[in-house]
Amino acid sequence: SSHIIDTFNIPFAPKWDFTVSADGQYFYIPILDNVIIVEVSSKQIIKELPYSNVHEIAISRDNSLIALLGNELHILEADNYSLIYFDSSFGGFYEGYFTADHINFYYSTKTSHVNWLTFGDSIELKRKIISTPENKFTIESIIPDKSGELWFLYLKHYEILYLYSFSIFSTESDSLIFTDYLSPGAGHLSITNDYKYIIYTNPGTISQLEPEPSYEIKIYNIQGNQIEDIINTILIFDRKDTVKLPVDEICTTPDNKWLIGLCKPFYDEIIIYDLKRKEIENNISLGGNRSFSKPSCQLRIK
Repeated sequence: SSHIIDTFNIPFAPKWDFTVSADGQYFYIPILDNVIIVEVSSKQIIKELPYSNVHEIAISRDNSLIALLGNELHILEADNYSLIYFDSSFGGFYEGYFTADHINFYYSTKTSHVNWLTFGDSIELKRKIISTPENKFTIESIIPDKSGELWFLYLKHYEILYLYSFSIFSTESDSLIFTDYLSPGAGHLSITNDYKYIIYTNPGTISQLEPEPSYEIKIYNIQGNQIEDIINTILIFDRKDTVKLPVDEICTTPDNKWLIGLCKPFYDEIIIYDLKRKEIENNISLGGNRSFSKPSCQLRIK
């Protein structure tokens, strides 16, 4: 928690957001026709994977599996990069999430389906249609709880602009048990490593046509089945300057202590929120005419 920014340059520009392995030792970087793997310690390219149009990369927590999502879905074994699963039956694959036990992989196709793979002696694809309000929402992203009995969904209305929701689906009752409507939406989900809290944002796209962005982050207590905290991100410094920071992408640290939020509109500001003390610890301006994306938090390997 030094709040010190460490950087290094790479000799090419990623086409989409890159991903860090769960142990923090490798970067997976999609470029035009390949996915580049960079070893963090040496800052050297160690492998080029021949997969194009990869928009999203997910790594299992034990670093054993790699999911490449884009126009197609590829699942690879991380030790030898062999392909163990392939699917091209949808128009696109988004927002992949491996469960903590590495047995299931959930992903969005931006339809009303929840899709997941179960890994065992064979790989089984499962799909379930979710009855959303008025059946007019698509699933932007999904994160299951530890048991797999609750699915946390970020939904988007496909007729009404800027209408989204955070919803919870119970596999036991086969229905939505909680919905919080959001506008202008276009946010993200993150779950703490201990599976106690699911956190979501509501920043919008910062379009001139849409409603003013929300300056709140909501923290939902999974066991208590309620919103436990609402973080206000309108910050006042030295009682003079008011800074409005609509937070978009978020992640939590493996020790469940810190929430890191990347702020719109320029993606050059982050906030650091103490989940234990329930207060914003710091905000850091990254500056330099640069924009940033997809924060992730890993254990630091010494």
